[in-house]
Amino acid sequence: MALLSGARNDRNKHLAQKLFHNMKIFSGMTNSLTQASVLLANVYASCGDIEKATDIRSHLEVSDGKRKAGLAWTMVNGQVFVNLKLLFLNKKYKMIFLNILGISSS
Repeated sequence: MALLSGARNDRNKHLAQKLFHNMKIFSGMTNSLTQASVLLANVYASCGDIEKATDIRSHLEVSDGKRKAGLAWTMVNGQVFVNLKLLFLNKKYKMIFLNILGISSS
């Protein structure tokens, strides 16, 4: 993702496309590339290629690739790590989560 961000900062759409393609090959899961897809769309938009950027964003909408509100996670070596800080910004979600764990929210 850092290399893709660098390609975005440099407005290098050819490098960004190549990096994204390699990420798809090595990850094996196309639905886990939502953030990379957004970055790629941003690269195209910043280079003036609005049509490609719109195509990627439309594909994300159709595939329901939008980031869910209040959830942030990353995968390292096959393990998923969830950022609970964002979850606790919403009092309702905090109460539900603590209830699931059996912890009092007082």
